[in-house]
Amino acid sequence: VAILNLPYNRRATELLLACGHSINTAEASPSTAAIGAAPPGGICGDAFVGRCHDDEVKDVWERVDFTVEEADPRAEWCDVARKQGGG
Repeated sequence: VAILNLPYNRRATELLLACGHSINTAEASPSTAAIGAAPPGGICGDAFVGRCHDDEVKDVWERVDFTVEEADPRAEWCDVARKQGGG
């Protein structure tokens, strides 16, 4: 199933790539995107980026501040996310 007529979201796609996901650039298109966590051609439309603390042992789940500066593909958390078990 495809979503049509949504603008290509360059910033969200850059974060996706910085975190170690891959895209199929042959399918990248400003008018189509697959439904799923990592679309084949990148992200189209709006994207929500956030952070949470999740500790299943202590039964804790809470949102944590995520600053505009951290929405940068060169941010340290992207390096951590690329590592095995990092995200």
